[in-house]
Amino acid sequence: MSLITGLKASQEEIDDLDIMFKKMDKNNDGTLSLSELKEGMKEVLGAWPAEQIDWNDFFESVDINKDGIVDYQEFLTASLNRQKMLTDTNVDAIFNVFDIDGDGHIDLNELK
Repeated sequence: MSLITGLKASQEEIDDLDIMFKKMDKNNDGTLSLSELKEGMKEVLGAWPAEQIDWNDFFESVDINKDGIVDYQEFLTASLNRQKMLTDTNVDAIFNVFDIDGDGHIDLNELK
């Protein structure tokens, strides 16, 4: 695991992702093919949301070194980066709900 990835995540998050990766790696070769990633994500997301994903684009975005497979490090990096992005996006969205006048500050009146 890279130092940067390790700094971004708790051990619990990494352990959960490790379990997920191993469940998705059906042939136990330490990598995920497009079909393994797709089927594994369907199990995680459910069928309907999974149908909305362009799997080729998704796979290419996770396959950082473009070797046609997703290794464990790529899976961890992509998962943790997406989690952080979603968290930052959610915080920004919530802040913007309260920042009614859009000045970048939340004052007492806006909070009320």
